[in-house]
Amino acid sequence: MDIKTETDLAARGRMPIDLDGWDSYSVWFYDRYDQECIAQLWPNDANPDDDPTFWLCDLAGWPKCSTPEALVQLVTAVTHGDRHDVAAALARCAPESVKELLLGVAA
Repeated sequence: MDIKTETDLAARGRMPIDLDGWDSYSVWFYDRYDQECIAQLWPNDANPDDDPTFWLCDLAGWPKCSTPEALVQLVTAVTHGDRHDVAAALARCAPESVKELLLGVAA
């Protein structure tokens, strides 16, 4: 990932994941320190006060996602969603420099 994309993601902070069935509380963000894209996923029927159902980061035992495209694959696997839908869901609130990357995955 290039410096501009990394900077744009880090500056944006937590972004909602607009994925049907997971869109009420789920978020994703870039941790610049660990150079990792991270997702916190709660299904819509979960209690948002509880820990995420899936905390997708290497510290929680998941493969490290160094790029938004890698995060799409992992979110798709755990939500049993469609890869195109997951990429589009992450792209909706992403910085412009990242939207293009994600929509390319969705194509």
